[in-house]
Amino acid sequence: MIELLSDLRPFVVAALAIFLAVVTSAHVVLFKRDDRAAVGWVGVVLLFPILGPVLYALFGINRITRRASELRQERRRLEATTAELRIEHQRIEQVLPPGHEHLVALGRLVDRVTHIPVTGGNRVTPLANGDEAYTAMLEAIDAASETVALSTYIFDHDSAGVRFADALERACKRGVQVRVLIDGVGALYSRPSMVRELERRGVRVARFLHSLFPWRMPFMNLRTHRKILVTDGRIGFTGGMNIREGHVLSSSPPPARPCRTSSSALRDRWSRT
Repeated sequence: MIELLSDLRPFVVAALAIFLAVVTSAHVVLFKRDDRAAVGWVGVVLLFPILGPVLYALFGINRITRRASELRQERRRLEATTAELRIEHQRIEQVLPPGHEHLVALGRLVDRVTHIPVTGGNRVTPLANGDEAYTAMLEAIDAASETVALSTYIFDHDSAGVRFADALERACKRGVQVRVLIDGVGALYSRPSMVRELERRGVRVARFLHSLFPWRMPFMNLRTHRKILVTDGRIGFTGGMNIREGHVLSSSPPPARPCRTSSSALRDRWSRT
């Protein structure tokens, strides 16, 4: 009996590999909207028997479509709260300052893509690097009287992170409702964990889709790279910088490199609205 099973093992493995490849490829063709992604995943499935379908199950399946549909219902509430500030397409040119007529097409495009109306009464201030952005963000947290909402991918336990932790702790002690969201993978970048530090300080913090066990994290490919800070629902910061000392050029300047052109190095920028 054992010898028979040993003889059949290659056929069973081959049959399993073919079955998984067929089922997975069919799922890719039926549910992948991006043709390039579909071709890529089919190639992975065919080139790597058994392993390819496993990788697709972990990283290629979008399991949040239904949940996303539910969240879209929140747009009705948002549209109701912004109805008074909404700017119709034909009025965009009237509210823009001279020399900014080229933004009319951009406003229409954003409206069609996001289905969130363009509103007036906003002001945007570019902030370069952590030298400017972190200072303004910390000032906004210290000035908050009602709410502070912070979302980031990485929240390092370094000098920059400690300054934010201090400001968030002060806000909590003033009675401000503070909420912090750190990505479950991004939280692993720093040791000791800033999540534990914020919890120790009494700051309410959560990790986005966190698990050390792959079988308990079906959304392994879904990470939140958003960097957003909103205070009192009035002042908001967004951009491409995580919270880490490396973005503060005054304390950790980048290494000098030979200048081949006269253009300056591209730097991360934040915007305050």
